[in-house]
Amino acid sequence: MSITPITVPGDDAARENWARYEYGKARGHLDYLPHAARCEDMYLGGGRQWGADDLAKLASERRPSYEFNQIKPSVNSAIGYQVHNRVDIAFKPRGGDADLATATILSKVAMQVSDLCNLHWHETQVFSDGLIQQRGYFEVRMSFDTNIQGEIEVNHLDPLDVVPDPDSKAYDPDQWGDVIITKWLTLDEIGQLYGPSARKKAAETNDAGVDFGDMDDEVPRSKFASRDHMGFVDAHAKKEDGLERFRVLDRQRYVYELTPCIVWPASGDVQVEATMAQDSIADALANGALRARRMRRRVKWTVTTLTATLHDSYSPYEHYTVVPYFAYFRRGKTVGMVDDAIGPQEALNKALSQYIHIVNTAANSGWVVEENSLTNMSLEDLQADGARTGLVVEYKKGSTPPQKIQPNQVPTGIDRIIDRADKALRDVTVPDAMRGIGGQNEAGIAI
Repeated sequence: MSITPITVPGDDAARENWARYEYGKARGHLDYLPHAARCEDMYLGGGRQWGADDLAKLASERRPSYEFNQIKPSVNSAIGYQVHNRVDIAFKPRGGDADLATATILSKVAMQVSDLCNLHWHETQVFSDGLIQQRGYFEVRMSFDTNIQGEIEVNHLDPLDVVPDPDSKAYDPDQWGDVIITKWLTLDEIGQLYGPSARKKAAETNDAGVDFGDMDDEVPRSKFASRDHMGFVDAHAKKEDGLERFRVLDRQRYVYELTPCIVWPASGDVQVEATMAQDSIADALANGALRARRMRRRVKWTVTTLTATLHDSYSPYEHYTVVPYFAYFRRGKTVGMVDDAIGPQEALNKALSQYIHIVNTAANSGWVVEENSLTNMSLEDLQADGARTGLVVEYKKGSTPPQKIQPNQVPTGIDRIIDRADKALRDVTVPDAMRGIGGQNEAGIAI
């Protein structure tokens, strides 16, 4: 897909962020978006498994378009398996000064933190994203909203909003050059996340836009709105719909540069000074640690709109806040459970719709009528009511009686296609054994 780069009139950081965002889209994200949206539609069903062109063609031919969604129960079975078998974080003593009592305390602290940030719930959401849309992402950072000393906060991100380093082929984000999270935020949300000065900068720009998604070469983003009406664009420009939203690019990237550090000569440990509290630095220096400048890899965190920089500083974390999950991964190529199920599901829908169409046409296959032989109805009436139960046809004495045209038999290959598609769906998703369905001669305890 060819993309014409947008010339951004903003500051250097905003231009660099936007150029990187356009590069990430052109190098694969725009190819991923429609496929991920298609996979989600195949999972959700409810009329979404047929394409718009296919539905229009079937409607013009007066043929049915039935869905027999076998993907959703398969994926739900896998999600239920994950919920039933998920594990808790536990610590064990291993050498040095470690002991069982400390390990037990750390295990309980980890369980408490997991409960407070709803880790298991987010874990299931990310797992579901990986199965359905190939990619799932956690976001792990500190929050100071409810505790001034900070608490661990875990959330999950929409895979369509995350642009990983397109040139990387590693699963570990520590080996990515950068990662971008794109968001649509109101001015109040910008002020809450990045401060009053950032809110003022955004308000002074002309960067507010419409978050339909399809206006900038993307698929419409997931939201509560059921449909996107282009008529809302004018209302949005006139601020008649209430809230303006700004596309915000949240980019984290690794830089390697000379950095002030604290070095412990006895152990050789090195820590970036900017990540330490002042009392920790003073305590380290009092116990023999030294200040030094060393080349270190750090995370640079830059947040911009189209033309304005909202935040540009070093991250307080040693790693990206984005933690990925890929259901199946092979050197930068991601695949989910739904990908292999799309073909069999489409074959199943088409075969069953064709089967039902043939059965329906058999009930009104047509009539052979001698000219001017009907007495109690016209040919148009027979055409309209010929398949009605209890129909009485009167014809002229001595004429040839109307004869029903024998319908074609259902081709034997269609039922085989249905069976093959149904079996293929189970083979590429969740087999019968994992659904608790065994053979006729299999013991219940084995199931």
